[in-house]
Amino acid sequence: MIKEYIEELLNDNNEQLHKLEQQMKNLMIELDSAKGWLDSLNAESNVDTNIFSPRSMDSDLKRKTEEAQNNVYKIKQDIEYVSSFMETHIKKKEEYEKLLVELEEMAHSTEKETKETENRDLNEMQLTRTFLSDLYRKTELCLALLSSDRNRCKNELKNMKAMIRSMSEKISTEKEES
Repeated sequence: MIKEYIEELLNDNNEQLHKLEQQMKNLMIELDSAKGWLDSLNAESNVDTNIFSPRSMDSDLKRKTEEAQNNVYKIKQDIEYVSSFMETHIKKKEEYEKLLVELEEMAHSTEKETKETENRDLNEMQLTRTFLSDLYRKTELCLALLSSDRNRCKNELKNMKAMIRSMSEKISTEKEES
């Protein structure tokens, strides 16, 4: 759920980044065009080469040149703005990708812990089964010895008591460790 949300944010960010890249390409083309227009206006207004030309006195040409310079300046500002916006989106992209990697690591760690817990539980169940099986056999033996050899039956019961105490201590120790 979190992974899908971060992936969605990453995809949205990538789309925005793609749009900004397209906008940057268009601005670069527009800047080249505006610079070309400014260069041609500067060439037309060059008084040194056109001393006797009536265009050297043209105020309209001067206004167009200023307009072209302002246009170039505005496009450069737009490029800086888009560039800073792109940097922000690139940083976001890196953060989202880092979050996805961390989520993968957490998922792997959780999976590993789950497997370890399952293995420990299986081992405990196997140990319990073995204990109960041994206890059952000793009980059967005691029942059989009850009428024939009471002393041996008492010894078996003492062994069973020790087994139960040992198992109880082992279970208590494992619970404290958990």
